[in-house]
Amino acid sequence: MSQKYRLLTIDITYLFHLDDFINLISIPLIFMIQYFFRIFYLKFNQRLFNIIWKIFHNHQCNDYFLYPTFHYSQSSYNCCSFIYKNSYRFLYAFQPIIIVLNIMIIILHFIYLKILFIGNNNDDQPIFWENLQIFIIQLVIAELNCLFTLFIWFCMAHILILATVVLFIFASVIFIKLDQCNQLIKSIMYRMIMILKNSNNSNNKLQQQQLFINYRLDRFMFEHTDTLTLVEKTDQQYSNLLTIFLLSTTPLNIILMGSFIIQLQQQQQQKTLLEQLLSLSMTFQQWIGVFGAHLLFACFSTKIHKCSKSLLSLATNHYYSTTTTTDIQQNHHQHQFCWPIRRQLRLANYIEKFHTKNHYGLTYSKITLISFKSFAKFLFIYVKCFCFAYKLLKKSNKI
Repeated sequence: MSQKYRLLTIDITYLFHLDDFINLISIPLIFMIQYFFRIFYLKFNQRLFNIIWKIFHNHQCNDYFLYPTFHYSQSSYNCCSFIYKNSYRFLYAFQPIIIVLNIMIIILHFIYLKILFIGNNNDDQPIFWENLQIFIIQLVIAELNCLFTLFIWFCMAHILILATVVLFIFASVIFIKLDQCNQLIKSIMYRMIMILKNSNNSNNKLQQQQLFINYRLDRFMFEHTDTLTLVEKTDQQYSNLLTIFLLSTTPLNIILMGSFIIQLQQQQQQKTLLEQLLSLSMTFQQWIGVFGAHLLFACFSTKIHKCSKSLLSLATNHYYSTTTTTDIQQNHHQHQFCWPIRRQLRLANYIEKFHTKNHYGLTYSKITLISFKSFAKFLFIYVKCFCFAYKLLKKSNKI
């Protein structure tokens, strides 16, 4: 494509002196943004929407949690207020991205007008057509294309920031509730140990404590299972989004980072400082999703199965208390602490589901689980691909 038509269509790689190959690997970004908008504005899960509505509109979501407060860093916080305030803080953290985007808009118009009326660095000849009417029409078309390009940028920034903030909200809700479930199972363990230590209690007090433990154990299973359904809804909402995001942005991120490093090593003056900052800012923004959101996804599996060891300890203590009460009965005492067979089977089934190598969590488009192990594999593949792309770019004459 000639210089004239590349300027008319607002070719970003031409204006910012980027590699032409970036145009090809940037095509999936357009389909990615379209898919993100369709998922978030047309197919958003109703239960997830209700949670967001309660937090930001009603400011009341404490009925979803086990307790209205939770402990973090030796302090107590209201669950709903904590998520509400930190979501806004997390949103304000993206203001530098909007500032960089606005700077890119100014730079884009400046470079465009400079090439149009003054010329580029190669020939220093302005692109000014002899026919004034044709020039005005082409100028209007170019400005419309420029506005459309800026609109695409803003749409991309909007939907990616929205997806990141919503992910932060659901991660906060799920992590807080899972921590409360672990706190609940630890309180059951504490009561169980106290029963074993105070074996001389009366039958009435022993029955009261047993009812208390039974109630809390049933509530733990209910709340923990309910949290898993929320994890499943989150997986339905985000599993395809993360997979498409990684497939779309990782190749572009590798090329941009490789080009930036080569430019620094060769100390070429083809790119200005602003153009280098542009490449670095685009790379850093993609790292937020490629590594930041990816690592957050991997934390879900660890949080879900954190209760497995506590459940094993609970079952062990119950077995010990059962054998102890049997010995006491042989000594003609009437103490008895033993769960019904149904509750024991439920507990054994729960332990079997969570004390396993086949973990639950978020997935890559229902293909495989996202865990710290899979994240480490992705990081290894990313480094290998970066090294391969770096060698190819260094041999290329275009950089």
